[in-house]
Amino acid sequence: MEAALRDGVVPFGVDGEARTAWKIAGLVGVHHWTRLACELRFFWPNGTALHFSCNSKSKFWFF
Repeated sequence: MEAALRDGVVPFGVDGEARTAWKIAGLVGVHHWTRLACELRFFWPNGTALHFSCNSKSKFWFF
């Protein structure tokens, strides 16, 4: 962390997931699951994000 602050760039990652569910016409239920993973490089002297990349995966379930 000390080297990152000295260079002015602090890397960190953000991981998360979300799930939603709903019914279509009151008969068919649908579940949607999303996972998100982002890698950020924060340039702290002026508060900008330099290069970031995000990956996501989605799944649908029907019941």
